[in-house]
Amino acid sequence: QRAGVCVALSCFAMGCSLVAAVAVGAVVLMTSVGGAEEVAEECGSAITLPYHAIQLAGCNTDCGRVEIKMTPTSDWGYVCSPTWSLSEARVICRSLGFDSAFGAMPTFGGASGSAVYTSVNCTGDEASLTECTVSTHEGITSTCDPANAVGISCLNVQGLPQDPASVAEREYFNSKAEGHVKQWRENSKSRAQAVQDEWFSATNTELPDAAPVDCAILPGVPMPFTQTMVDEAYVLADRIHAEFSEMDKALRTRLCDPVHGAEVQRMLVQLVNRGLRWNALGLDMADLSDPSPAELTLLHELYLGHNAHAEIHWELDQPLRTAPGIPITGLTPSETTMYDTLQRDGILPIDDFGLGNHTLEALEAAAIEAMASTDTNITSAVSDGDIITSRLALPALEPLLTNASINHVVRAYLGSEVTLHGYKLTKLSTTSSEDVKSYVAARWHHDRAGRRIKMFVYLHDIDCEEGHPTQVAAGTQRLSYYRTEEFPMSRYTDEYVAKEYGIVKGCGRRGGGFLFDTHTVHKGTPQGSQTRTTVICELHNSNKCPAVKELGLPIPCPSGDQFMLYRGLPFI
Repeated sequence: QRAGVCVALSCFAMGCSLVAAVAVGAVVLMTSVGGAEEVAEECGSAITLPYHAIQLAGCNTDCGRVEIKMTPTSDWGYVCSPTWSLSEARVICRSLGFDSAFGAMPTFGGASGSAVYTSVNCTGDEASLTECTVSTHEGITSTCDPANAVGISCLNVQGLPQDPASVAEREYFNSKAEGHVKQWRENSKSRAQAVQDEWFSATNTELPDAAPVDCAILPGVPMPFTQTMVDEAYVLADRIHAEFSEMDKALRTRLCDPVHGAEVQRMLVQLVNRGLRWNALGLDMADLSDPSPAELTLLHELYLGHNAHAEIHWELDQPLRTAPGIPITGLTPSETTMYDTLQRDGILPIDDFGLGNHTLEALEAAAIEAMASTDTNITSAVSDGDIITSRLALPALEPLLTNASINHVVRAYLGSEVTLHGYKLTKLSTTSSEDVKSYVAARWHHDRAGRRIKMFVYLHDIDCEEGHPTQVAAGTQRLSYYRTEEFPMSRYTDEYVAKEYGIVKGCGRRGGGFLFDTHTVHKGTPQGSQTRTTVICELHNSNKCPAVKELGLPIPCPSGDQFMLYRGLPFI
């Protein structure tokens, strides 16, 4: 070891060779190869290994599988690590231009090729991966195969805006979050106690520990947690069998309660006859005729998750699925039609936002310039450039952001208090249906964030077949999903979605676009000969993201890959 250079033996598949690298600016590689005892003494069980580039793949520009290119001409390789955590995710997110990380997925999967690292350890304070400790061993496959490739989710590329209006918006709603969460938790306890007191005997209080119960189940009683239904509907069914099996056991235990089980079954059949809809994904209560609070509480306790995810979906979002957030009498006839369409389908196509040719040309020019930038604070490219996102101020967009009709419809849909969190420019260039590995949004899914609006503006004509249209399963925004806390619970099979729902495509002429609820089951279209460039704006109920933070949920609220605004919608 001389002048910061460590020379060591590294054994690969075809034998051993000398490896030399300057320690500064290189990743520390822990040798796990036999015959390197002398090296370990001299170099602390480490040699150094530089890499050429790092990228995300298989998700979006703020999330995905971690991939590393060792040399300019080598293929992208994946990373495995049994101790993968937010510490490592934070380091990589920062190296990609983000401020922080909110997710570290030890088994993101979907990789191809070879692993470059089998272990990565960072404290979280490193400036880049080059300062972390990594290890590798060529040939390891049992614990480091493509299914075990790690992934990350990043947040807040440009930080939070500091103008007085944005700061006041955040502070006001952040100050309310603790009280909201406290009330929701009290409501959750009250619901559970009320159902237990009214419907179920004391012998079945401890459901997870109760012995399996079986009895005759009336035809028409919703039974969505069977393995057959899970296998048919969920892409990653094997990862959620255990959770849904426990839910099935708990449901059957209550339906077979010796005192009230038969009565509960009859009530469920009546609710179905009165308009309750259900399938393997969730409950649709939007058309349920005159449900009492007690009936809704019973449905919640029997079928929906009992966790922080479930609380925010039920307390904040569920009331808006059956009633507008502002009085419908305050909308014009055309706005009422727009709201009704969005409430019915979860997507509202817009033929023309009225921006005009001059504004569209300005947005197109901004997109071309930004997407050519190598500044990671402005532009992120993933999956070898198949998906590019740019985050920068777009003054030309202002007329749309202050459009009275759009604001009225969004506030009716999301509630009277709505925050425009930001916007971004996005270009999608995948070409094949096989590109689902590069573009995980090409699978049917929902965003797990509950009710929120994304508004797309087309910067050129979007062909309905070749232009990568977003596809939405109409009406799925009405669902209360059974479980939402884990990624595999939100990915669905093509066959099941096609069987259950009609599909609406987001496509049309330059200057048009659509609003849609990301709570819908939706997907991108990976195949297509034409690229798609759009502006995407994101809006939430103003109380949602502060509550998500207060609850500590790993949900991108707001999304990290956008130019942040934190602007409350005006009461126009």
